This record gives sequence, C-alpha cells and structure tokens, in this order.
Amino acid sequence: MWPAVEAALRNMAYKRTQQAAARGATRNVAAVAVDPEAVEGLKSAAVPLIMSFSSEQKDEVRSLVHVMGLDQLAAQF
Repeated sequence: MWPAVEAALRNMAYKRTQQAAARGATRNVAAVAVDPEAVEGLKSAAVPLIMSFSSEQKDEVRSLVHVMGLDQLAAQF
C-alpha cells in the first residue's frame, strides 16, 4: 500500500513547488497553501494503509500529519 501513499506525497510536493514557482517564491515553498485535490489524493491512498496500523503507529501518523498542517485529515482515523 505504500507506493500509492508515496506517489500522493510526491504529487503534493510537486504541486506546492509549482504553485510557489508561479508566485515567484523560490525559497519559501512551505508558505504556499496545500492543494485540496492533492490532500484528497493523499487521503485516498493513505487511509487503507493507516487503518492497518497499530494504535501506536496511528498516533505517530497523527503527529506527522499535524506537522504537515493537515489536522483535518488526522481527525479521520
């Protein structure tokens, strides 16, 4: 299940880089808003994988998702 999650994460990073370049922001890619379509793609890919995790692993994923600024996604698992 991981390859689909990896592809979704790469897609999110690519879209953020493209948005930053379009705005002329070459250094501060993190300031660019997260694309909702990319988040949905990540959700579709990640939920089956995450549901197979133990409670401790799910807690770790929630922490990582929080760092990414995707708290609404973490609330769904």
